[in-house]
Amino acid sequence: MKIVLVIFISLISFNLSAQNTNLKRISTGVKAGIELGFMSLESSTNETNSELDLGYSVLVDFLDYRFSPSWSVNLGVGFTSRNYSQRIEKVSPPNIFIQASGREQLLIQNVEVLLTARYYLTPKNKFRSYYLTAGSTIFYNLHHNAKQELFFSDGSTWEFNNPPDLKRTTYAATFGVGLELKTNYRLSYIIESIAQVNFNNISFEYGRNTNTLNSIGFLVGVKF
Repeated sequence: MKIVLVIFISLISFNLSAQNTNLKRISTGVKAGIELGFMSLESSTNETNSELDLGYSVLVDFLDYRFSPSWSVNLGVGFTSRNYSQRIEKVSPPNIFIQASGREQLLIQNVEVLLTARYYLTPKNKFRSYYLTAGSTIFYNLHHNAKQELFFSDGSTWEFNNPPDLKRTTYAATFGVGLELKTNYRLSYIIESIAQVNFNNISFEYGRNTNTLNSIGFLVGVKF
């Protein structure tokens, strides 16, 4: 009986080790894509609406460690350039008796460090798998700028710059979904969508102040 038990345990151990041999533990990669930025705004009497604005991002999956078939942890670093804007229906500038509408635009360029976990869904095809991502991101602001435009009823337009004060370092909650397409050459192609919520309070000249800066990114890349 003991001999049968030893053989049974040995077979299980051999089977697990064979499965783990086929699992690629450590990988790295690079992704690039577009970013859609929009703001959630504080309540105000101003008739103001946040708009979608286009930006871009380049991210390096510095280290992806797959510690099981279903789970991995990822450390990434990248550069993002995001645009945010809001449209103000009625603006009354000081000492000006003509009402105007307005638009305020904000450009933010950050270095970001991502620490996320990935959960891989059970693949039906060994060359294709889907995963979910969740974690946090640290933003370090390199540059920011703001532009205000006032549109008067007589057809004239005023444009000027009044950059707001931004915190140098902020944090964001990060979520995403992705598709990994594997090849026979230890190389994978990545298609990924990431949503980030940055809890950043920014004061604007004419429009509403922000509660959060939000972005949705659509990225493609390679993993090796």
